[in-house]
Formats: sequence, structure tokens, C-alpha cells
Amino acid sequence: MAKNKMSLFNFYITDELKDDIQDKLAELLGEKSKGQMAALIRVLLKQFAATPNNKINPLVVAAIDAEYTYSKIKNKRSAL
Repeated sequence: MAKNKMSLFNFYITDELKDDIQDKLAELLGEKSKGQMAALIRVLLKQFAATPNNKINPLVVAAIDAEYTYSKIKNKRSAL
């Protein structure tokens, strides 16, 4: 598979978080028709993947683990 080929990846976030992110992106970059949040997520994931393990903040690792545990306990059909 080509390295730059993208595939769809879905996940759940609250409406409040989505609104907060969109507001912040609009403040920083101005209003765009769509795609800003997807661009933000891609940039953050690329930065995470490119960061050496010993340079990642342990608090971020703990937060990821806590979010994963919470999501696993509450499946997608429950009221997250």
C-alpha cells in the first residue's frame, strides 16, 4: 500500500469537545468551509508518531491509557 494513501478512520467525541475545537481553530486560523479538525488530528498524530518514546510526556501517556480504559468500559452503544 502506498505510504501517502489515506483511509477512513472514525471515532467518537462529545459535541461539546467538537464545538470547542472548531471554535479554537476558527480563532487561530479563521473560518474554513470544512476539514480543519481532520487536519488538526492528522498533524497531531504525525507529531506523536514522529516523537521518540523517551520525549513523550508521561502525563500524555497516562491520559491516553485512562481514556482507553474508560472507552473500553463504556462501549459505543452506551452513554459516553
